[in-house]
Amino acid sequence: MTETTPAAPPRPRRARRCDLDRAGWYELRRGAITTTTRQAEALNIALVQTTTDICGWVLGVDLGTDQPIYLDPFGLYEMRVIAGPNVVIIGDVGMGKSSLTKTVYVLRPLSVGHRVAVIDKKDQQGQGEYAWVAELWGTRAIRFSRDRTGAVINPLDPRILGRAAGDVVGQDMLLRMIAELAHGGALDSRAGYALTAAHRTALARARSQGREAVLADVIAALHGPDAASTPSPRISAADLADWGLDVALDLARLVDGDLAGLVDGPTSAWIDLDAPLLVFDVSALDEEGPAIAVVMAVINTLLTQAWARPDGIRRLLVVEEGYHLIAYESCARIMMRNLKQGRGMGVVTVIHHLSDIPRTNTAIAAIKEASLVHLFAQAKHDEAAECTATFGLPEVCTQVIGDLVQGNHLYLVGRQAPRVVHHLRSAIEEQVTNTDAAMLGQPGIGAAVAETAGASR
Repeated sequence: MTETTPAAPPRPRRARRCDLDRAGWYELRRGAITTTTRQAEALNIALVQTTTDICGWVLGVDLGTDQPIYLDPFGLYEMRVIAGPNVVIIGDVGMGKSSLTKTVYVLRPLSVGHRVAVIDKKDQQGQGEYAWVAELWGTRAIRFSRDRTGAVINPLDPRILGRAAGDVVGQDMLLRMIAELAHGGALDSRAGYALTAAHRTALARARSQGREAVLADVIAALHGPDAASTPSPRISAADLADWGLDVALDLARLVDGDLAGLVDGPTSAWIDLDAPLLVFDVSALDEEGPAIAVVMAVINTLLTQAWARPDGIRRLLVVEEGYHLIAYESCARIMMRNLKQGRGMGVVTVIHHLSDIPRTNTAIAAIKEASLVHLFAQAKHDEAAECTATFGLPEVCTQVIGDLVQGNHLYLVGRQAPRVVHHLRSAIEEQVTNTDAAMLGQPGIGAAVAETAGASR
């Protein structure tokens, strides 16, 4: 056997002296580099923002990181990234709002099994601009017009009634809205009670005849209320008729005038609320007057109630030029109620400028209810500044919004930091979302749809 000598223990390492360390005694010290805080930002990679949650379909590319951005309102809500699936899209004409709306909130949701309804206000070559989208999807637009050749939607439709017996709150709010628009202002307590009593009388009379109540039944009940409608022995049917006389006259004038052929009969039987895509074309209605607001509010309420069922299907309602829906305080209250009550339903509201919205608490609250916001370019500084203030953004965003080019927008997701995103479209989507045909004298997207349909065959 060979004996080995054990290794000597290592010599203890001498502690480094602080003064010699600072003087560079132990390692060679390199000279300092002079820079600025702006240049040094690139050195701190921890400041580079990461991508949003991978959820749903591709929205576009984050221009700050070149990373893809994904979007599904319901998926983001399920992941608790946002508080609700409601969306607001704001921007000047021609900046890409419609292209984003059609692709991100109509075509792509449909492709994954969601249901979509669109209230289409924009006229393009004699019809709504979503008419070709409906045709591409194998359906047809539901067109409203005052010549009594279009669709009718009934504010007293039984599907607007709540699930509980006797729940008529949704219809009451619609009726009050229509009456206030006709009256030109809020109803006093007596006129309001007379309208509510007439509503219940109209429902009871129509039910006894086995049919659907319509606005004409409410007007008739205002002129001739039932004795059972009186709240106490001190109030007679004659008192109710007297309280509701002005309301009855105002409603009759509005139904025979601005709303003729729109909401004065039973809902058109051929409207299938369970269709994958519903396009309500209101582009033929006058910009002035209450017709557009009333039709939008009735559609919104009807869908909120008809779609409120636990079937697992996710649904989106897209409202183009949505400022019409909240142009009146009574309409804004209805929209806010529907936003709160909607289950499995998101509302996408598209507007040009925040200045189009009335300066009422309800109207602004309806805009702030959105958890997803797309801000396109605003040429006027005041409009861009109002967006910054309304959504609580850093002041620098005012300049960012003003400098955006077509196809780019500032994207807000819940409480996350804003991002500048470039929206991406496929070749087919670019054809279908072309809204410049009328301006440029082109044949329009109908040719593109026909070509696409022919290629698919």
